Amino acid sequence: FGGAQGTGPNADHRFVNYYAAQSASEQTRQRFEAVRRITLAMRKELELTVDELDVVDIGCGAGAQALMWSQAGHRAQGVDISAPLIDLARQRAGEAGVEARFSVGSADRLPLADASVDIVLVSELLEHLPAWQPCVDEALRILRPGGVIYLSTTSRLCPVQQEFTLPGYSWYPPAIKRRCEK
Repeated sequence: FGGAQGTGPNADHRFVNYYAAQSASEQTRQRFEAVRRITLAMRKELELTVDELDVVDIGCGAGAQALMWSQAGHRAQGVDISAPLIDLARQRAGEAGVEARFSVGSADRLPLADASVDIVLVSELLEHLPAWQPCVDEALRILRPGGVIYLSTTSRLCPVQQEFTLPGYSWYPPAIKRRCEK
């Protein structure tokens, strides 16, 4: 997506409104709860602690997933390129009385130290990036030894993408996708 300071679709009110509403839906809550259960089960299986973990959600949007982890007693933070969505995440954290940190940043240059988190969440983000490998490299860089990365993405073979009602959007060449996003 474009720049976080008011240009590109991440600052467009339609995108902000879409992600604000989606992040508050019951379907999203259930999906993120399942991610938490799966991720913690994997850590248990590896005989790693599941208490008071450092968790980061890359591409956190309005912060729903990070807030859920914080409410469960973990030190969670979210990073997103959209300043309006980060503002909403901070507002929601304040309203919920939850200590979660949110920062504006790019998935390919995370504002986090090497080996600083136990769990990295990258949910439905990679398909939005012009190049996915730098995001995965960053996730690996910030992950502690023995940590867990949760990745999910829509397939390029999938003809439907929730954010866009354009038929076959996932098949469009990158240049056309960017033009449609604008």
